Amino acid sequence: MGFQTPLYKLADYLKWTTNGEIQLPDFQRGYKWEEERIRQLLVTVLQRHPMGVVMLLKTGNDQIRFKPRPIEGVVLASGTEPESLLLDGQQRLTSLTQALTGDGVVSTKDSRGKLMDRRYYVDMKLALQGTDRMDEAVVSVPGDGVIRTNFGKDIVLDLSDEDKERAAGYFPFRLLYDPLQAATWLTKLFDISLMPEFMAKVLGPAATYDIPAIELDKETSKSAVATVFEKVNTGGLTLNVFELLTATFAGDKDYFDQHGEDFRLNEDWLKTQEV
Repeated sequence: MGFQTPLYKLADYLKWTTNGEIQLPDFQRGYKWEEERIRQLLVTVLQRHPMGVVMLLKTGNDQIRFKPRPIEGVVLASGTEPESLLLDGQQRLTSLTQALTGDGVVSTKDSRGKLMDRRYYVDMKLALQGTDRMDEAVVSVPGDGVIRTNFGKDIVLDLSDEDKERAAGYFPFRLLYDPLQAATWLTKLFDISLMPEFMAKVLGPAATYDIPAIELDKETSKSAVATVFEKVNTGGLTLNVFELLTATFAGDKDYFDQHGEDFRLNEDWLKTQEV
């Protein structure tokens, strides 16, 4: 098993997750991050603090086969094959992909586990006061862009369209890595004097944000992948025994050669329970 430790820009990761060059091995669990963890991750990017490494497995190994699936929220054409599979960093890259691309709406949950859609903004004037105000400047709002109180009767903040975003001075995270659309949005600001400073102090630094990777080469064995997957997932969302077994058996190429489909431990277990 060989590996490299390259440094890639966040903009590149976003390109790769949305076009399918990076996908998940099908044995990975679903997306589970809460709203506040996503907000803090975006603060980390704007403050230019490190968020840790991601681990990738290069595809094309003749000995093992892992069925891929897109990053949650990404829609790919049928048959899109990845160049790399994401072994560690799923929660972070899913959060960033949903918040920073497309409509910027993230399917998440609150601290009590209630499902919800959120989108994220930067209070421009607060952000320009320095990185020590960035935590306060990054805000989370409902998926429709409207903050309400009094059981939904009173509107506190309305960011439901671009004109309202600009009028309130809240820059949408969905445009942070879309230079053309970001520039178009900024040129229509009511206070155009904010534009050059915001581009220099917020957009410019964000564009150069890097995330280190550990890339396992295509010669990595199935047992090595399972072992690495177990070790890198000991923090945060701990794996249970069933998930570890799923990771171990997911890449059974002999099974695929014999049956023409991948072995799915969870589906096999459900069938066994029905007997």
